[in-house]
Amino acid sequence: MKLRRLAALLLCLGLLAGLAGCAGDAVQISVWRRSEGSVAVPESRRLPAGTELIAGLAAAFNSEPDEPGLTRAAPEGADILGWRLEGVELKLEVSQGWAELEGFERTVAEGCAVLTFCGIEGIERVSFYLLGQRLGPAMDAGDLILAAEMEAE
Repeated sequence: MKLRRLAALLLCLGLLAGLAGCAGDAVQISVWRRSEGSVAVPESRRLPAGTELIAGLAAAFNSEPDEPGLTRAAPEGADILGWRLEGVELKLEVSQGWAELEGFERTVAEGCAVLTFCGIEGIERVSFYLLGQRLGPAMDAGDLILAAEMEAE
């Protein structure tokens, strides 16, 4: 069953990449960032046609924001170095700087990464690894409590 889901996901991603390449248009993505007024806000970015979606999102996540007032979700030196998709779980290989994040800084970085990557159809959970060692449980967007939800209660 998992093999069929993975095959279907890979087929869909391939078709999406192919359609983007055929159209010659950039692909619109959302990268979650920090801002002064909120813990996490999405920034719209465009990936050039032909860019692999997950790799493009990782590069955009590691880059400086284009929009004024936004900052990277993870501080400089805390980067996503690679990834591996297993079923519906995206396993991100992160730098030592990421692994050294603590408390609020780590929560924001991981939360923004989960929101960014779970925005891709077929990715339901994200986990973080340093040198092949899992840093914590896999997370999905439902595991995140956003300030707006807390204020509504």
